[in-house]
Amino acid sequence: MKIAGERIGTKRLPYWTKRYEEQGERTVGHRSFDANKFKLKSLEAGKLLSEFLLEYDIIGSERILDYGCGHGRLSAILAPRFFAKVYGIDIVPWAIEKAKEACPIGIFQVFDGLTIPFPDFFFDAALSWTVLQHIPPDEIERACNELGRVICPGGDLILYENTSTWLEDADHIWFRPPGQYRDLFPGFNFAAMKVIPKADDTPEEHSLILLERLPSDDL
Repeated sequence: MKIAGERIGTKRLPYWTKRYEEQGERTVGHRSFDANKFKLKSLEAGKLLSEFLLEYDIIGSERILDYGCGHGRLSAILAPRFFAKVYGIDIVPWAIEKAKEACPIGIFQVFDGLTIPFPDFFFDAALSWTVLQHIPPDEIERACNELGRVICPGGDLILYENTSTWLEDADHIWFRPPGQYRDLFPGFNFAAMKVIPKADDTPEEHSLILLERLPSDDL
C-alpha cells in the first residue's frame, strides 16, 4: 500500500533532478556522451523517429503527447511537421522550461509522474522515448494504464525502449522484452517493431514499437 500523498513522480523526481543538475540536457542520453556526442545522437534519434513516422504514416493527426518529454528535443521534431499540436509532460520543472525554449509552439507542463493532466481519449498519438524503461516494476502497470487512457480509439502509441534483457536491472532502468510492453497495453494491437542494435554505441539493444489503440467498438 502506498503512503498517503506518495506519488510515482515524487519517488523518481530526486534521481532525475540530480541527473539534470549533473548533466543538463545530456541527461536524456547515455551518461558517457560528451556535448558533441550527445548532439550527434540527438540528430540520429530525430532521424530515426521521423523515418518511422513516415514509414507507418503516423502523420497529420491533430494532437500528440510527448510523454516524459525532457527538454523537448523530440517535441521540436514532432511539431509542426508531423502533428498540428504537440503537448509535452515531464516530472522535472527545469526540463519543462527548456522544452518551452526548444519548441515554442508546443504546450508543456510539469506533471506528478502518475496522473496525466488530460481527459480520456484526448490524443491522436503518444510517444514514449526511453521513458517507460525508467519506471519500476511496481509502478509500470499503473503508468501504462494512464498513458493508454489518454489515447483515442484508433490512435497510435510509439515506444522506444531499451530491451536488453540479458543485462541486470539497475537503480534507474528496467530491461523489459518487447512483448512485455505489448502486454502492458491490452487495449492496443501490436502493429510494428524495429530492433535497433547498438543505438548508444554500446552492446545494448533498443526496440521501436508501434501499438494501435483498438476502435471504440472493440474496447
